[in-house]
Amino acid sequence: MERVRIGITEFANMAQCSDRLISHKTFMKIRTAFPHADLVDATFLMNVARFETSEEEIAFLPHAADLVTHAVEVMI
Repeated sequence: MERVRIGITEFANMAQCSDRLISHKTFMKIRTAFPHADLVDATFLMNVARFETSEEEIAFLPHAADLVTHAVEVMI
């Protein structure tokens, strides 16, 4: 089987408690499903991708704000 690399965000910070990290259960599921894969920190790559905002994403922001407003109204 060819060796593959799987990027995980916030991988380097897994010892810290954060809701942004993958759970140990999820990590172990990935490890079990892909035992020969290299699990690597992809935080920097994802941060770069998040930094680049397309015109399509910007155009969607008002709709996203409406969805959040509706969700809050439903909760209260």
